Amino acid sequence: MNSPAFGVWLSDMKTTLALAAAMTAAIVTSAAAGAQTDGGQTPRPLEGALSGLQTVYSAPYGAETLTLSGNYRSPVLGAGTFVVNVVTQAPYVSECTFCPASVPVGGRATFSSERGGLTGAIGSGSSVVYSQQPHGVSYDLALRLELNEGTRAFAKSNAEMNLSYSAGINFYGPTPEEWAFGSFNGFLARPEP
Repeated sequence: MNSPAFGVWLSDMKTTLALAAAMTAAIVTSAAAGAQTDGGQTPRPLEGALSGLQTVYSAPYGAETLTLSGNYRSPVLGAGTFVVNVVTQAPYVSECTFCPASVPVGGRATFSSERGGLTGAIGSGSSVVYSQQPHGVSYDLALRLELNEGTRAFAKSNAEMNLSYSAGINFYGPTPEEWAFGSFNGFLARPEP
């Protein structure tokens, strides 16, 4: 079945694949070049675990501000403490009593250690999902941090992080029980030596 139509189709397919490969190579090359610009900074992958977490609510139901704090440990940033002040940018509105409500948030974050610190804003696209259960509430935060104010070892460095943080209060039982867990990942850009 080596018809002329099949030969044309095969030739067109080879051309399409060659163009796709060339475009992919151009995109990869452009991304690599872009990563090396901006003052000779090279992005380094960044991840870390959060522990010893505490959450302070402005109100147990529908908090307008939350203060997240605790410890972090990261291969790139080292070990230290963090504080994130989250401010909701819209009221929690839900279609039903126990339906989750998602709202955008803003605020500021600080990561500090003996080596230095990074501070910056909670960027656009960050949100909190508020859920009310029969015996408690929970908050699931997806934060995009833009940490562009560095000190000491992180002077002139900046980081872009996605911080995931879940917290809540369980009122079922003799005393309220609070819980929280979280982690982060992203990139740190710092001047090359």
